[in-house]
Amino acid sequence: MISLLLVVLMVFGGATLAQDVTTFCGDLAEADCTLLTESQAAMTALDSSNANFEMNFQMDGVPDMEAPISFSINGNVAYTGGDAVREMSAGMTPEDMSMEDMGALMDVAADALAEIDLDLNLQLSLPPELMAEMGDDFPSDLALEVKLVDGTGYINLDTLKAFLGEIDASGWYGLDVAGLLRMLGPQMGAMMGSMGDMTTMGMNPELLSMAQDPASMAKFGTIARTDDGSSDMATFEITVDLGAVYSDPAMAELLRDQMTAQMEATGQEVSEEELEEVLSMVTTMFDDVDVTVIETIGTTDKYVHSMQILFAMDMAQMMESMGETGAAPKISFDMTITQDQFNSVAPITTPEDATVIPLESIGEMFGNAIPAQS
Repeated sequence: MISLLLVVLMVFGGATLAQDVTTFCGDLAEADCTLLTESQAAMTALDSSNANFEMNFQMDGVPDMEAPISFSINGNVAYTGGDAVREMSAGMTPEDMSMEDMGALMDVAADALAEIDLDLNLQLSLPPELMAEMGDDFPSDLALEVKLVDGTGYINLDTLKAFLGEIDASGWYGLDVAGLLRMLGPQMGAMMGSMGDMTTMGMNPELLSMAQDPASMAKFGTIARTDDGSSDMATFEITVDLGAVYSDPAMAELLRDQMTAQMEATGQEVSEEELEEVLSMVTTMFDDVDVTVIETIGTTDKYVHSMQILFAMDMAQMMESMGETGAAPKISFDMTITQDQFNSVAPITTPEDATVIPLESIGEMFGNAIPAQS
C-alpha cells in the first residue's frame, strides 16, 4: 500500500508542480533549450506509458563490514490515467500537497488512486552477506507482482512463498487501498495535529522557488548536449553540485529556519552553535557527492526515451571532520530507466480469481482503531 501511495503521490505531485516549473537550460543553444521545454510538456501530458528500470546499489567501508554489500532491483511498470490525474491537479498548489492537513492529503491520494491503473513487476537480488543470515531456505532472488485497478491494489502471493512461512495463501489478493486511505484520513489528521505545527514538514515554497529559478540552478548544476546530432535522439548530461547547494548562504538560511521551526514544533530547543554544527556537517557530507543525470529525448516525438541517474558518496571528509579514523563508508547508486508505449498502454485489468480483503477486517486487525467506511 505504501509503495502504491508513493507512486501516486509522485505522479500526482509531478503533474501538479510541472505546470509552473521553468526549464533549466544553462548554456545550451536555443534550439536545445526549446527541445527540453517541449519534452517537459510532452511528458507531463502523457496519459500512459511503460518503463523498464534497473537499479544497482553498493556500500563499502562500513565499520565491521568484511566485504562490500550490493543488491539490485529491476523490473517494469506501466500506468494509465495520466489525463484524469492532470484534470484533478488543475489549479492545485504545492501547499495542497503539503502535510498541513493530512486528512485532506489522504483524500487527494485516494482520489488519484481511483483514477490511476498500475502494473508493477519487480525482481530483487539480495546480497550474499544478507542471505547467509536469512538461512538456506530463503531465496536470493525475489519477485513482486502488484497491480492497481480502480483504487484496489492487488499482490500475487505465489511469488512470495518464502515470506509467507506457514500461511496457506496463494494467488492474487486485493485491498481497496483508496477506501483505506479515506478511512485513515481522520486518524492521520488527528495524529499530525497532536504533534503541533507541522507546516515545516510540507513543501517549502522558498525552496521550490529556488529550484525553479534558472539563475539559482545555474549555481548548482550544469547541462550539456553530448550526442553528435546524427540520429533522432538527443542526449543531455546534467551534473549537480550538492556541496554548492548546501553551502549557498540562501540555502543555509532556509535550512536553519526549517530546522528551528521543526524543533520548536516538537517543544525542543536548539542553540545557534548546534545549528551551525549540523549545517557544517551537512555541507561537508555533500562536498564529496557526485550526481549525474543522463537523459535521451526523441527529437521528433519529444518524449524521454531513457534516463540514467548516477550517484556516488565518499564520506571520508565528513568522518575526518568528526575526528573518526579508519575506513570511511562509500555509497554508490545507479538507475537506468527506459520508456516506451507512450499513450498506448493496453488497459490494465483486475487479476482473474483475485480475493479482495474486506476493509472491515482491516479495522478488526487494528482493534477497531480504524472506523468502518461510511
